Amino acid sequence: MGTVTTKKKTAQKTVRSKVSTHGRDSGGYKPIEDYGVIGDMHTIALVAKDGSIDWCCLPRFDSPSIFAGILDSKKGGFFKISPVRPAVQKQMYLPQTCVLVTRFLSEEGVGEIVDLMPVQEGKLSLDGALFTSKSGQIGLMSPVAMKGKEGGVEAEFKLKIGQELTFTLTYAHHKSDTELFTRGLDWDAIFSRNVAFWRTWLKGCKYGGRWREMIERSALTLKLLTYAPTGAIVAAPTCSLPEEIGGIRNWDYRYTWIRDAAFTVYGFIRLGLTHEAEQFMQWILARAHEEEKDGSLQIMYGINGEHSLVEKELRHLEGYRGSGPVRIGNGAYNQLQLDIYGELMDSVYLANKYGKPISYEVWRHLRRLLDYVCKNWRLKDEGIW
Repeated sequence: MGTVTTKKKTAQKTVRSKVSTHGRDSGGYKPIEDYGVIGDMHTIALVAKDGSIDWCCLPRFDSPSIFAGILDSKKGGFFKISPVRPAVQKQMYLPQTCVLVTRFLSEEGVGEIVDLMPVQEGKLSLDGALFTSKSGQIGLMSPVAMKGKEGGVEAEFKLKIGQELTFTLTYAHHKSDTELFTRGLDWDAIFSRNVAFWRTWLKGCKYGGRWREMIERSALTLKLLTYAPTGAIVAAPTCSLPEEIGGIRNWDYRYTWIRDAAFTVYGFIRLGLTHEAEQFMQWILARAHEEEKDGSLQIMYGINGEHSLVEKELRHLEGYRGSGPVRIGNGAYNQLQLDIYGELMDSVYLANKYGKPISYEVWRHLRRLLDYVCKNWRLKDEGIW
């Protein structure tokens, strides 16, 4: 189950606001740097400065997108809470957390949205809207009455000084309407638990040099890229964002590359965050049990260890600022890139030195990998070096 919880509050004056979720956004495309991220180590959502969630896959990083406005501003879909009138937009994280704060400043007053993905869950309200498909259901729990619009729902409302409202978007594979809406979420409890979770995790960071806040923010971002059930680390939570506007090099990065994950593990270990390295070693061990007959590994896998990541084009989406095609899956999974073994061994060495020592079983599999490299290092490959 994946859940996105949003709280809207105001200060100074009464502010007219609007909440909507449907397929058409008059705002068009935003710069990539205008997005903040929230996540729960299962998936991630991109939240724009205008209060719009334009990318979210539930319940996993590699699930089909629920909102994909970043890849098609007309048909991709979004979930948005924003003032009706223009306002100055500011966005920041609550210090030492992955709780995202978006503020709207205008002559009428100041509005604030707090977005997070609950690491643990509590109670929800009983009103809202239910969206169903063959793969699951999405429940939008809303404190205001919603009305249908263009295949989605929308509502306009006013907030008085100091007033707060909570909106919760919840995904379930197969739940009845009653079950979805009676689970409930207690905002104050969820908020407190999430703040405590991130700050407790960050206490494990041993870095004490310059630019500490930036280093901690980077560590939190890397943590969001980990997949808690397996220890896998995704290269990115998005797919098909172009290498250049109008170009065709638009790839799906919601998978685990041995190279990228090894560098991420290296970063965690240097910061003293060894638990993530231990989890990744367990994921690697599971892949080693599935190695090819010649003893080799693939360069990348799915977050649950999937071997086949067949690439497909989604022709119904135009791509970010028209940069198509939009692709899911990644055909690079069957490439030969020999450098991955060196990066993997480097991360294993550091994990063994600074974290939990590797077992003899792990070492037996690593020896097989080394034997493979010794026999095949002269082969022409498709690596980046």
